[in-house]
Amino acid sequence: MNGKVDGGSDFGELLAGFRFGRGLSQDKLADRSGMSVRAIRGLERGQVGRPRWASVSLLADALALSDAERAAFREAAVGLGRSAGGPGDGGPGDGGPARVPVALSQLPPDLEDFTGREGPLERLRARMAGRGESTAVVIIGAVGKAGVGKTALAVHAGHQLRPLFPDGQLYVNLRGTEAQALAPAEVLGRFLRALGVQGQCLPEDVDSRAGLYRSLLADRRVLVVLDNAADEAQVRPLLPAGAGNAVLVTSRARLAGLTLAEVIDLGVLPAGQAVELLGKIAGPHRVAAEPAAAAQIAASCGYLPLALRIVGARLAAKPHWRIQRLADRLAAHHRRLDELTVGDLEVRASFALSYRGVTELERRAFRLLGLLQVPDFAPWMLSALLKVSASDAEEIAERLADAQLLDVAGEDAAGQIRYRCHDLLRLFAAERLAAEETPASRRAALERTLQIYFTRAYAAVRKLRLRPPELSNEAAQAIPRDPVDGLAGSYKWLAAEHTGLAVGLDQVWREGLGRLGQELTRLLADFFEVHACWEEWERTHQVALRAARLAGDRYAEASLLRGVGDLCRCQDRLPEAVAHFTHSDAIFCELQDIAGESPAWWSMGGCSGQSRPGDPPVPGAGLRAAGA
Repeated sequence: MNGKVDGGSDFGELLAGFRFGRGLSQDKLADRSGMSVRAIRGLERGQVGRPRWASVSLLADALALSDAERAAFREAAVGLGRSAGGPGDGGPGDGGPARVPVALSQLPPDLEDFTGREGPLERLRARMAGRGESTAVVIIGAVGKAGVGKTALAVHAGHQLRPLFPDGQLYVNLRGTEAQALAPAEVLGRFLRALGVQGQCLPEDVDSRAGLYRSLLADRRVLVVLDNAADEAQVRPLLPAGAGNAVLVTSRARLAGLTLAEVIDLGVLPAGQAVELLGKIAGPHRVAAEPAAAAQIAASCGYLPLALRIVGARLAAKPHWRIQRLADRLAAHHRRLDELTVGDLEVRASFALSYRGVTELERRAFRLLGLLQVPDFAPWMLSALLKVSASDAEEIAERLADAQLLDVAGEDAAGQIRYRCHDLLRLFAAERLAAEETPASRRAALERTLQIYFTRAYAAVRKLRLRPPELSNEAAQAIPRDPVDGLAGSYKWLAAEHTGLAVGLDQVWREGLGRLGQELTRLLADFFEVHACWEEWERTHQVALRAARLAGDRYAEASLLRGVGDLCRCQDRLPEAVAHFTHSDAIFCELQDIAGESPAWWSMGGCSGQSRPGDPPVPGAGLRAAGA
């Protein structure tokens, strides 16, 4: 047979005849069809036993056959398949009637316990169903941090949308955050084989594979789910043509280089839905029996779906455990990430993929942020941590946000963009900090940042007191200029930062840096008085007072007692105010600090209304008058 399959010569001769009749070389036909020259040569020589229906259709389209020619071409292919293998699956390689392969359904199984996400699902359905007369393929991106449930949403939506895509659903995990992300050529090879293209007919280069892929899907209605994409370059060759198709891409990055019809930003679950998901996995009766413990677990998980799934699975595997038992284990910050693992699921490992995916400078920025306990921060604070310019710090913060290692909290009263870190990511940053930074570098970065933070706050408060700041040249140079310049700027900056300053003051006392915050604790009382921030005033002074007493710092204790007395005086708690001032004066007297004694007496004079002639005004009185 000279290597020919019985009956193959008929199809091969017909193919060669059509090609010659149109003046096409094998190379030219390969370009038009997207098939390889080797595959066309094998068909013409009758060396292919079972040509796929997709190959026959591609060749018929490339040769621009008339209806009669196309029918003859298909009949020859059917005859070749019958002689080669006999009856089979009914395709062109069998004795049965020629037909299009069964619609694909590559989606992973849906989750029975899928919870919430009604808004994103409604947006997906509306966008997919309302494509109108557009000839563009619909591309929708779902983005979010590690463990937020992007894959679960894509798979759930894909199953719900199946009626809109009767020709099937293609799915691939692109492994974009892993070291061995899938190459587009490999993915196209998988898709083309699923669509009926034989392995020996696959083009070798990615562009030819992409062209063949688009040709096969051009007149179909297929949903393509590209899960866990790394970047635009990985996704772009996998986009089909034809308005009947749609693409759903999940990624930790926003893929701004693609023309997306819709971007769905997934956040953590609301508290109620987080508890609901926990109940679906661990058992609703258990959650109903211990609602407070379940709510505590959800909060410890930061309402992150992956973490909730892990703890739910652990509880399901331990039916003899009370929920409170696991809640107590999760309450220990130092081992919380250790608890968030079950089977092949691990929160730490998921975060590590995002961490390894950024540059070394960005990794260092992220782990140094583990030093800070402020609820959110502006880029200048990252500038202080890294000792880089403010513009560089903002660019680094934006890249960390793009990598889903930070969240954008919005713009504050001073016009600064603020960022925050998810609670579990903050714990991961602290772990990386301990593993990759020396104690000396950690201490230096923390002291440097808090020094700049408090110096800046000190300058802002002094401006509000209508007195010029008395700062050294070095301290003055550390203060970013624009947000704090002027009285209004200082006021807005303090309004944006006062919560963070209160947390920072807590931290300096715990870290043994009390001297750094002692003067600021006292000065911030002026701002708290104008803003009536009684809780922050009370909190900062009481925390500092406890720390000073533990450290045996009598001078700090006396100064802080005077501040608490001022708070009580402002709230008309005069007996308490007098008691605090008296206690403060007694300590200053014990220390033989005459300069410290006098302000306490002046404050008591303000409480009793018995100021002596020539005495200075009561602290804060000038500020209240200026504010009025």
